[in-house]
Amino acid sequence: SASPLDSFADLSALPPRGTLIVIPYLDFSPADLDKLRGFVSSGGTLVLADDYGFSNQVLEHLGFKARFSGALLIDPLYYHRQKWLPQVLHFAPNPITSGITSLVLNHATCLTGVEDSDALALSSTVSFLDMDGHQMYNEGEPTGPLPVISRHQLGNGQVILIADPSIFINSMQGIDDNHTLIQNLASISPDGIFFDQSHLPASNLSQS
Repeated sequence: SASPLDSFADLSALPPRGTLIVIPYLDFSPADLDKLRGFVSSGGTLVLADDYGFSNQVLEHLGFKARFSGALLIDPLYYHRQKWLPQVLHFAPNPITSGITSLVLNHATCLTGVEDSDALALSSTVSFLDMDGHQMYNEGEPTGPLPVISRHQLGNGQVILIADPSIFINSMQGIDDNHTLIQNLASISPDGIFFDQSHLPASNLSQS
């Protein structure tokens, strides 16, 4: 189980090799960004799960080229019930993807600026980014395979990017191998897993 983190002021008290999951819906302060850099550089694992792009502040501060696109990922062929619930079937060997043959995302985006060697999961070749919001492919829109999970080294630690925060909600965990992904993330660090609550809107629903 994950322990809550109510403020980044508490980051320095986390175990040095802990895993911090951040699902941001609020901006980061300069102090927050500095604390995240220190946490990762010292050996921590930072998991950023995003689709609106708030995490791009963090990626820029950490010096990575990777970004969350923010546009909707659609797959008209490989999907679960609806085309905006795309199936992800292509994985690179890694402890994070161990035992996974299929993930299902929910109104996800994709990652841009990711080197091939850093990509851990890719959408299908027929998937595309719906840049204009029409839910139909139009010429010029990026097409698959598109990275949806990646891993990046920073100092003694690592940053894992997941282009869909919804994969953590209860209704998605039982679909395909989604729960295996969560188990793998929880097993990365011997020092426990922590969940940031300071960048969620202050509402009972979001905190639940």
